Amino acid sequence: MNSNPRQHAQLLRLHLLDMAKLSQRAVDYATKGYRLGSPEFCRYVRRGDRQLRELRRNIFSLCQKPVEASSGDSESRSARPDATRQLRFPRSVSQICDALHAICTATAEIAHHTMLLLEDTTWVPRCEALEKACYLVNRLMCLCIVALFKQERRHADAVLQNCEGRRLFEQTFHELRNSACRQNAISGALELAITNSLRQIANQTHAIAEAIVFWLEGKKCAVESRPALSI
Repeated sequence: MNSNPRQHAQLLRLHLLDMAKLSQRAVDYATKGYRLGSPEFCRYVRRGDRQLRELRRNIFSLCQKPVEASSGDSESRSARPDATRQLRFPRSVSQICDALHAICTATAEIAHHTMLLLEDTTWVPRCEALEKACYLVNRLMCLCIVALFKQERRHADAVLQNCEGRRLFEQTFHELRNSACRQNAISGALELAITNSLRQIANQTHAIAEAIVFWLEGKKCAVESRPALSI
């Protein structure tokens, strides 16, 4: 017996919002751990791992359940945009869930590499561009969550239209590679790894924003041809 479509979609959305908020918290802890040189924040990154696994499992279970858009005939369905949006929702949720899982993996890597940096008691963050990248990915994550919560495309578009990321990551890699040649090569390599993880998070927020646009509008976004951030 199929579940009530509205109840099914609401439960799926609540699980997704919970997973998104936990992922955002992990991003916040990981970036603060690096910026502030704080082992405590690094340890907090994986605090929600068990809950994240459970949410992911529940989300994929719900996405597998067939749910009809409405009990009316095809003509009444076509007259209701919400009905077709409801049908698109599970597909978008699966994509968003995968992206959030990748984001959490990247935050754990940031925390791990920061802890290795902190083993050198003389180390302090020196790369201004890397610190800016930390703020950038936090902002992009927040925009994705607002788009999910408010079900408004404009916040997802703000992520997709962001032009700062490519320039900022190019600058970060350039500064760190030059610094690694002049200073501690190990610290430089660890900060390059952190930058790469931040870049992965930025790419995943782009994927989340695209999935949100598809869910809300039923079409691929106009800026989808923009390549992912890469160096």
